[in-house]
Amino acid sequence: SALLLQNEADFLVHDSFTADTEDNEDHTFSGIMFDIACHENRKRPTAAVVIDAIHVRGGLGRMGVWITEDGYEGKQLDGSRWTQLYKGTLESSWGSLKKISLSPPIVLIPNQKVGVYVHSSENNDEGIVYDNQRSDKTHADAYITVLPGMAHLACDPFSDDGPWWGS
Repeated sequence: SALLLQNEADFLVHDSFTADTEDNEDHTFSGIMFDIACHENRKRPTAAVVIDAIHVRGGLGRMGVWITEDGYEGKQLDGSRWTQLYKGTLESSWGSLKKISLSPPIVLIPNQKVGVYVHSSENNDEGIVYDNQRSDKTHADAYITVLPGMAHLACDPFSDDGPWWGS
């Protein structure tokens, strides 16, 4: 008799974890763009990673979060290539992180990458605390890698009115 094995699981395992990044308080800017990549985990196969929140601190105010498929490169000024996941107002918070709940959440499958843009539309450049690049990865764990990005200094998202700074 032949042994028949399933090709995929018929159950769901729900784990929750936080991807902590360093906070060196280097600068404040109006916006930050960065990529998140999901990778295969051979020890613990994963169908998808769901990111349901991002935490930020700074002057905050009128906030927006967008994503784009295959990373942000070449799309910094083209808002039509992005999908907005959050629009709201957050009180200023310099000492502790504020949660931005994403709706819908970011769903990544292994070998997929998305660009993420977090922006404050306040009329200053103190919206979001941002760190300078210190390595080739901002965060890496068994499931995702957060890559260094770039900062934006304009109160209008996707605008070329303010400069963009890489990493």
